[in-house]
Amino acid sequence: MTKYVQKIIFLTILLPCATQSDVLVNTEFDYSDGTYTYEYSRQINGSSEKIFIILTDYEKYTKLNSNVQESRVISAPGQQIRRLLKIRQCIFFFCFNLQMVEKVVQSKFFIESSIIRDESNFLSGLASWELVKISGNKTLVRLRASQTPAFWIPPFIGPTLIKSVLFKELEETFTNLEILASS
Repeated sequence: MTKYVQKIIFLTILLPCATQSDVLVNTEFDYSDGTYTYEYSRQINGSSEKIFIILTDYEKYTKLNSNVQESRVISAPGQQIRRLLKIRQCIFFFCFNLQMVEKVVQSKFFIESSIIRDESNFLSGLASWELVKISGNKTLVRLRASQTPAFWIPPFIGPTLIKSVLFKELEETFTNLEILASS
């Protein structure tokens, strides 16, 4: 690959993403010692209340992203929920079957989850969804996460390609979230 093509790919991936409706998206991404850390935030047309209801309806995550194969609550003792999330993600011809069992804690407009290592194919992982009301029907939705996979990722895929695919999937998720919140 020529240096020119490498620079084009690099700049394309690092520039803030614009969705189909030209909504500015803020993204951050880092890879260090096997851990992927990222943030994705976007203004969504929809009330904070409705968006929170959608994000906490764990049984219906298949409506948020086409790669979600299964999402369900395993148990809900007290304030803590145990959720199973199965995702199938393909990059070129290499497919990953991701399984996460998470402890989920909810409070008003905030959801925090942590991966249970022994029941997942991740060594560790944390995620938080934060909803910030901007106006009557506009909400800033911010996802912050870090994940350390326990499975092998081929070197040709690498962090740069993971970042590109990850943000493409997050764009799909946030777009579907907005569609559901406005219906």
